[in-house]
Amino acid sequence: MRRTFLAVVVLLVLCGGLLLFAWYGDYAGVNGQDAHDHWRLARAWMEWWGGGVRPQVAEHPQGYPFLGALLGLSGVGGLWGLRMLSLLAFAALMLLLRALLLRLHGAASMGPIDRYLLLAAATCPFLLRYAATVMSDVTAMALLMGSFLALLRWLDRGRWPDVLWCILLGTLSLWVRMAVAPVLLVMGAALVLHPATGRAVLKTVFGALACLAGLLFLRYGHADLVGARLWVPLSDWSPGNMFARVHRSDDGLLAYQLPNALYVLKLFVHPGFLLLGPFLLPFVRMADLVQHPVRWGAAALVAYVAFIACMPFQNDRVLLLALPFALLLLYPAFLRLEEWLRGMRVHTAAWISVVLLLQLVFAGRALWPFMEQARVERELAAVVSRSGAGHVHTHGMGAAFGNLCPDVSVTELWYGELAVLDPGSLIVVKPADIDRQWRGLPPAYNWSKACAQGMDTLAEHPAGWLVAKLH
Repeated sequence: MRRTFLAVVVLLVLCGGLLLFAWYGDYAGVNGQDAHDHWRLARAWMEWWGGGVRPQVAEHPQGYPFLGALLGLSGVGGLWGLRMLSLLAFAALMLLLRALLLRLHGAASMGPIDRYLLLAAATCPFLLRYAATVMSDVTAMALLMGSFLALLRWLDRGRWPDVLWCILLGTLSLWVRMAVAPVLLVMGAALVLHPATGRAVLKTVFGALACLAGLLFLRYGHADLVGARLWVPLSDWSPGNMFARVHRSDDGLLAYQLPNALYVLKLFVHPGFLLLGPFLLPFVRMADLVQHPVRWGAAALVAYVAFIACMPFQNDRVLLLALPFALLLLYPAFLRLEEWLRGMRVHTAAWISVVLLLQLVFAGRALWPFMEQARVERELAAVVSRSGAGHVHTHGMGAAFGNLCPDVSVTELWYGELAVLDPGSLIVVKPADIDRQWRGLPPAYNWSKACAQGMDTLAEHPAGWLVAKLH
């Protein structure tokens, strides 16, 4: 009980530290297209509950902004509701990982488990970054790990309430983040194939019901997503992407240093994901997979990483969702690392302090670009507002201007080739990015049309953004 209390205190200190760091950088947790869309949707849900129009969703599942709006009803508003949701999900994820490891390794290992989670999870730079940001990833991870914990209880006890919790939390995680689908498929297989599920007929019925639930979810839970932009990246999904460094999709032309198959391995060695990773890998043993539940965790990890490697992009935010399963698998290696360090007479407090310090420095480094992006968005929005224009064309700032310039009509250049660009309206773009990434796609076509139409430059931001008035 005392150790659990200390773990909660550490989580509270970390969450408070995140908020202080964000306050220092004047960061409200909102930057980029997805975060601004979540904020807009949370406000829309709250307005609908107050008698407004039901929000229409074009690109994102509704779970995260819906839950954030519920928290916002406490009086803090939609934005703080979303920020609270991300921080609460971060704390819940840490406690769930702790419960999972204790279930797998016993209460006697509580001390090493707490040290491991502090070093590998609670101070993970990328995890802290998204816990401080209005994005759905950490919330989806917490729900997914809650579902996985219920699955382990089912595998251990064979009690049907565990199945119901597994399905409920898994469905909620899918409602929050569609990327969890490959993991849920593996977990569904574990539910159906386990001996406790019963005879083959029962397994067949159970599997059919699961498929029916999935179809109903897609039809009614996301009726406005089917066939929409959400599925565009899936249309470019291909095993050939695993070996490619250059991808062309709806995200434009993307060129990377490593092929996708090697990129996904950064989960185990990149300091943003797992600073201890390079030191843990030499201590990994095949015997770590002897436990049946751990094998299902490994299967979920492999399925998800393989699925992501076949996508036409590389994204640390998407890859981060696999981290909890990697942490479950690497804990025995951490025990061996600790034992080896003791044999080398390395003082435990010394090396833990060094790792913690490095983790927090890297966490600040990981969050700072998000803070800078938010600052640029505010500065560009201020220029647009001062111009007095009623209409702005932009690529990459559409969602930000929609929130920060509520009285200005916004046209995003990404969605299609425009027949007309209104004379007297503004255009806000980053020309270098359009030339590098969007050749042959709507943003480049619309930008070329704007250049041919003519424009007067109003401002050039040091970050490379151009604000101009169209002739």
